[in-house]
Amino acid sequence: MISKKSEYVFLSSFCLFIVFVFVFAKTTLYSLESENTIEQEIAHVTFYNLYDEEIVFECEIADTFDERSQGLIYREEIDDDKGMLFVYNTSDMRCFWMKNCLIPLDIIFIDEDNRIINIEHGQVQYDIDDSELNRYCSQRPAKYVVEINQGICEDYNIISGGTVKFEQS
Repeated sequence: MISKKSEYVFLSSFCLFIVFVFVFAKTTLYSLESENTIEQEIAHVTFYNLYDEEIVFECEIADTFDERSQGLIYREEIDDDKGMLFVYNTSDMRCFWMKNCLIPLDIIFIDEDNRIINIEHGQVQYDIDDSELNRYCSQRPAKYVVEINQGICEDYNIISGGTVKFEQS
C-alpha cells in the first residue's frame, strides 16, 4: 500500500516533470522558429526612364506562391523608394487585383528581356466581393511585376518600353 507521503512526492514530481516538459517544448519551438525565420529577400530594381536616368527601388522579392498571394495587402504605406518585385519562373499573361490593398499602386509589368510592357494604376479596393474587383493585366507575357506607390512612374518618367535591371542584395 502506498503512503500519503509517497503519493504526495509522486504527484509533486509528476507536476514538476509536466512543467519542465512544457517549458522545454516552448523554448525549443521558439528556438526552431527563430532559426527558421528567413529575412525577406531584397532586390534593387533600377528603372531607366525616358531620359535614360536611373531610378532605383529597394524591393521585397515575392517568388513563391504564398509571397505572391500576400503581396502588399494590408500594408498602410510603403516608402517612395521601396516596392515589391514579383518573380515568376516563366513568362505568361499576368493579372493583378487590389483586394484588401490599402494604398494605390503603380503595377509595372516587365518581360523576360527586362523591358517594361505596360504600367497600370491600381486603385484601392478594400473589403469588396471578388467579382467586383478591377483586374490589372499585362498586355503581353510578363516574367516580372513591380509594385510601387502610385504616381511615381509619372513623377520620374518611367514609361512602357523602358529597361529595367535587377540586382539581388
